[in-house]
Amino acid sequence: MRISKLMGGCLAVGLGLIAPASLAESHTVSGSICQVVGLKEFGDTYNQFGYGRTTTMSAKNILCPLVVDHNPMGGNISSILATMYDRDPNSDIVCTLTVTDLAGNALFTSTQNSVGSSSSPQTLSWNVGVGSYGVIACSIPAQTASDISHFTSYIVQGG
Repeated sequence: MRISKLMGGCLAVGLGLIAPASLAESHTVSGSICQVVGLKEFGDTYNQFGYGRTTTMSAKNILCPLVVDHNPMGGNISSILATMYDRDPNSDIVCTLTVTDLAGNALFTSTQNSVGSSSSPQTLSWNVGVGSYGVIACSIPAQTASDISHFTSYIVQGG
């Protein structure tokens, strides 16, 4: 009786070790990982709110890296969700998503923008289905009397 229980337990553990793990993965990334294009200057703020533009001088372009762990079963980016606060009533946050293969060849490119100024978060969503690498390039408006615009975070969904 003890041997059969032990064998049953070993079999269950063994099957768990060889059974394929779910190929879907999801990474939530803070906007504070994004890098400014050109020199970092006064008004480029990184904190718990991600990247924010705290100067009234001009908009700033940022680049946010995308990676889905490559695996032999595919490892493509299936979707991207980017969250931001657009506080500029005259200028939207504009983001271009470019997904590439290992060699850097563009497989998917799409531009979206926020929908006007709001105190609530806005989310841009892309359905992709290809590639394991890429970048989100965004233009973040300068600070206005309404407040600071932020690129808060993004979710990379793979599968």
